[in-house]
This record gives sequence, structure tokens and C-alpha cells, in this order.
Amino acid sequence: LRNLSGKIDSHKDDVKKIKRLGTLGIRKLSPSDAFERGLYFYQANDFIGEMVYALAKISVACEDHIANNFNPLSDEQKEELCETKNAIRDFLSECILILQNEDFEARRELYINNKWLLTDFHEMKRRQLKRVQNQNASTKVSMVYLTVIQETHTLVSYTTNLLKVNRKLLQNS
Repeated sequence: LRNLSGKIDSHKDDVKKIKRLGTLGIRKLSPSDAFERGLYFYQANDFIGEMVYALAKISVACEDHIANNFNPLSDEQKEELCETKNAIRDFLSECILILQNEDFEARRELYINNKWLLTDFHEMKRRQLKRVQNQNASTKVSMVYLTVIQETHTLVSYTTNLLKVNRKLLQNS
């Protein structure tokens, strides 16, 4: 996890560099192009920054949890995360393909999957809060679990937003 945290910090720096380079490039465009494309560029850059920040929060929460030797996740929590993991991996892989191929027509099915994932995250949070209310879960474990769920929710949301902005940016080129 420490290795991963270092890589995430490196990506944070990359996002800042890209923003600076993009600003220089946008200045070379005509004023009307700079306004429209600049807006989409900055939105995309902000979405990517938020995605990296969400990954950092997940990494830090897990790293702190392990470093402090807190109790591991329950079998129920592990099972819920494993079930969702495959759906998230498939979702992100599909997003990458859409961006690489610039095939934004395929995104409609992706948005349906996105809504399913977001609903699933909501249900996972609700189940965890019920476990806490019934005193069936440790507070420390609950905090790391809820952090992972919330930040993964953020990652999925911003990935979808990035697709939308990328489509608009390419349509206006």
C-alpha cells in the first residue's frame, strides 16, 4: 500500500503538470475556441484530479487500518466488496475502451451500469449502517469500509463525468 500511495502522489503531480501545459496550449487557440475547449479541458482535468484524490483516500484509509493492526473486515464485508470489485473493474475497462476508441455511442449501456453501481454503493452503505446500529460491526472497521465505498462511489461518478466531458471536447474539435 505504501508503494501504491507513492504512485498516487506521482499521479497527483502529473495532473498538476498537465493542467499547466494545457493552460499554455489553450492560450495559443483563438479566443472562441479557447473559451469552449478550455472549459472542457479544465473540467476533465478537475475530474481526473478528483479521481486520483479518491484513490488516495482509499489507500490512506486502508494503510492506516493495517498499520494500526485494527480488526480485519468481516466475511460479509469482504464478500460485498468482492462482488462489487468485478463490476467496477468491468466498468472502468469499458470506460477506457470508450475513451481509446472515441466510441461514445457505446456509453449508453455504460451509464446504465453506472446507475446500477451507484445504487449498489448506496445499498452497501445502508447495510453497513444497519450492522453498526445492531452493534454487529466494529467502529474502526466500519469507518474504513464506508470510506472505501464512498470513495469508490466518487471514482465511478467522476469517471462517468470524464466520459461526458471528453465527448463534448472531441465533438467541438
